[in-house]
Amino acid sequence: MRSLLVICTFIASSFLTCNAFIISYGELIVPNPKAYIVLSLEGFEENIANLRFALEEDFRENGIETDFKVYRPYERWQPENEFDKATSSGFNYVIIIDLKEQSFGTSLSTYQIRSYKAEPKNSKLLGITQERCDIESTQSVLEFSERIVKNTLGQAALLSDSNKAMIKLEGDSSVSELEKLSREIREAKRMQEEEDTRRTLAENKLRVQLQAQKEKSRIAVQSSSVLLKIEDKVIKRQQIAETYTAKINERKRKEAELLAQKEARFAEVEEKRKAIKKESTNAMRMVRQADDQERAILLEERRIAAELKAKEREEQRLKAQERIEKAKQLREELRKAKLAQRDLEKRTREEDATVKRDEPTIPDEVEELTQQENTGLTNIQKPETKKGIQDDKLEKNFPVAQNRRVEPEGPNRENAKTKADEEREARLLAQARRLEEQRKARLKAKKERETLRLAETEKKEEARQAALKLRQQNKADRLAAQERKAEQLRLEKERAEALAEEQREARRLAEAKKLEEQKRALQLEAQRKEALRLTELEKKKEEERLAEERRQAEILDEQKRVAERVALEQRKAEQLRLEKERAEALAEEQREARRMAEAKKLEEQRMIQEEQEARRKEERLLAEQKREQERIQAAELEKQRKEARRLAELEKEKERIKLAESQHEALRLAEERRELEELEKIRQLEERKQAEELERQGKEAMRLAEQKKRDDEKLIAEQNAARLKEERRLAQERQKAEESRLAAERKQAKLLEDQKREALRLAEEKRIEEKRLADELLKQRKEEQRLAERERLEEERRIKKEKEEALEAKRLAQKRLAEEKKEQALLLNKQKREEQRIAAEKIKEEKRIAAQLKEQEKKEARMAEERIKEEKRNKLKKEEELADSKRTLVIIKGSEEEKRLLKDLKEFIEFDLDVAEVDVKTIIYDSSANISPSNILKSMKKKFGKILLIEQIGFTEIGESQMEIKILLTSGEKTWRDLGVDSCDLGSDKSLDQFSKRVTKRVIQ
Repeated sequence: MRSLLVICTFIASSFLTCNAFIISYGELIVPNPKAYIVLSLEGFEENIANLRFALEEDFRENGIETDFKVYRPYERWQPENEFDKATSSGFNYVIIIDLKEQSFGTSLSTYQIRSYKAEPKNSKLLGITQERCDIESTQSVLEFSERIVKNTLGQAALLSDSNKAMIKLEGDSSVSELEKLSREIREAKRMQEEEDTRRTLAENKLRVQLQAQKEKSRIAVQSSSVLLKIEDKVIKRQQIAETYTAKINERKRKEAELLAQKEARFAEVEEKRKAIKKESTNAMRMVRQADDQERAILLEERRIAAELKAKEREEQRLKAQERIEKAKQLREELRKAKLAQRDLEKRTREEDATVKRDEPTIPDEVEELTQQENTGLTNIQKPETKKGIQDDKLEKNFPVAQNRRVEPEGPNRENAKTKADEEREARLLAQARRLEEQRKARLKAKKERETLRLAETEKKEEARQAALKLRQQNKADRLAAQERKAEQLRLEKERAEALAEEQREARRLAEAKKLEEQKRALQLEAQRKEALRLTELEKKKEEERLAEERRQAEILDEQKRVAERVALEQRKAEQLRLEKERAEALAEEQREARRMAEAKKLEEQRMIQEEQEARRKEERLLAEQKREQERIQAAELEKQRKEARRLAELEKEKERIKLAESQHEALRLAEERRELEELEKIRQLEERKQAEELERQGKEAMRLAEQKKRDDEKLIAEQNAARLKEERRLAQERQKAEESRLAAERKQAKLLEDQKREALRLAEEKRIEEKRLADELLKQRKEEQRLAERERLEEERRIKKEKEEALEAKRLAQKRLAEEKKEQALLLNKQKREEQRIAAEKIKEEKRIAAQLKEQEKKEARMAEERIKEEKRNKLKKEEELADSKRTLVIIKGSEEEKRLLKDLKEFIEFDLDVAEVDVKTIIYDSSANISPSNILKSMKKKFGKILLIEQIGFTEIGESQMEIKILLTSGEKTWRDLGVDSCDLGSDKSLDQFSKRVTKRVIQ
């Protein structure tokens, strides 16, 4: 056994040494850096793929892995988000290539290149520049890739061999050299693949051998460890079994001791109980005698109280009867008074009607005479009324009977008229006196009726006060009766609570004993479960340890595989580097040949340039049309997207409203159901309480009757043994008491029966009322559901109609869009055919021109060479003049104290002008210096097209420096042109940067 352990230990140490060596070797291997490249450009997918391939090859040559993200100009993206994503993903470099300017109608564009060294806390800007690239030209793409790599890694960066070869061979017309180069490259790749295959086979063979040896070592170590674990498990199980046995024995011993103690305690308690019972027997006899005496006294008190209650009830009954009689008399008197008043009113109304019916119409003249008589005034006439005027008219048109008689003539006629007037006045006065007497009689009758009405009102008020007093007296009697009843119920309730308390105490003792037994059983169960849990815990720990060992072995295997893969990749990279060097040498030779061929192509390119210009115009027009079509399609798609979003939002809003209504309805129904359930519970609880109260009262009465019967029997037996005479007297008293008790019990039973019937009646009324309320609620709920359902159906119909209208509009829009697309396709096809025709004609023309040029080539060779030399001289001269015109001299005048801050301003201005591709030179002068442009230009070796003067003239209120900006064009008038006054904070980099950008913008303009 010991030798086996030694062998296992040696194998395990060897395995651990091997693993440590593999881990240390893996730590020495450093992974390749990675670059995250963001492209924001437009073009065909094929051209973008070519640019990506070129960048990937060049960065791989420098040992950097790449990952790309491509955006179109119309797509929105934030450089900060991409930078954060690259930093969090573990990239070492971040390169952002952003489209800044695109030439109209061509694929030549200007791009801004920003390169960063990504670090977790402080990233570093490696370079920022602007480059031009024709993404459709392979040569321009490769040169663009070269500039990007050098901007990121420096001028010492390596280039891919394939890219170098393509740069050298671009534009070379030697097909044989290209084929030869491609054959050599294919041969080199084939040889490299064969070498890789042989190396891979050898590595696989070594890996298999190492794996077999490792597996043997692992099996040996695992077997030894398994044996050791088995022995440890056996020992641990024996220890656990012994411990468990000891614990069980200890538990049994403790349980036996507890059982013995409990039995002894029970025996002691039983002895004490018996002694107490024996001692309490005599005391009980004395207590029973005292109880009998007390019961007799209590019976006497009850009898007296019952007699007093009977007398009191009789008095109350008599008082109530008297009050009822008085109320009846008052009501009878009120009734009689009402009848008398009604008769009086009826007679009054009849008299008034008779007077009105018999009353004649009083003419205006009678009223006038009556008024004159009452007031004593004379010679005053009442103004004529409308009625009087009408009577006069009637008398004129229709004379009365007296006027119809033949009036006598002369003095007789006047006497007759006078007499007639006197008679008429006498008649009117008599009628007026009679009417005045009738009016006075009516006033007197009205006063009498008012007096009777006031008397009747007083009687009614007295009767009402008497009825109110009677109701108050009845209410006081009811309250007194309720108080007495409540007191009686309280006493009975106290006796019942005392009995219930005794029963609860007995139940509590029984439950305590039962709980003690349950607690002991639970403790035993918990101990058993604890032992099982410890066993399971040990088993689980063992399984976790084995799993950890397996995981460590897998990690070691994975590390070894990673190390082998990294070594293989390094060997491949070394081989590729050698191949690239060979291809680079070959490409260098081809580049020399290409430079020689370029001189020959210059003349042909100049002639073809005009045709290319016309072609560019056509392409520009097509590109403009294409962009316009894309813009229209994008606008249409955006409109459709907005419409779809609006419909989706409308659908969501409707669903939300419907859900809210359903939730509200569900909550309301739940609330109503809960209220009904609470009402039902309250009703059931009241019924249960009433039933329990009745049952308790019945039981209490029966118990009292039985107890009384037993006590009476005992009392009779004891008194029989003493004296027979006293027994007769007591028997008579007992008989009387029994009769009174039976009468009281019958009365109590009758009262209980009445209460029960009243409770049942109230419960039935309550149940009927609840059922009525429930039916009303149900009817109301059904009505609300019907209305909600109708609203929902109307809403669904409306939504369906809107959806159909939206679908119809969408279908029409799609149909219209399809027709427009069809028209655009037809137009594009027509344009394409036209372009093909023009291109065919151009090709024919080019062939004809090429033939003519070939015929004249020998004659014009000398002239062409002279012309080329002359053009070169002119071109160099123009380039020098253009460079001189673009070159700018910047003069900054300021105080000596702020010279350091002016140097910062100089650096910002030079950087911004360099970015704008302006050759700039900056000079700082003191503010007191006198500047002459001619002297400055004479002192300079180079020529400058512009001179920019920035002079500090003062300070603003917030402490910023005021700068006066002037410019002088050397090719024009020799006078300064004022560009205005600007301000900046010389101590703030942000302010200097903004001021520099404004100055640069003015210089370029």
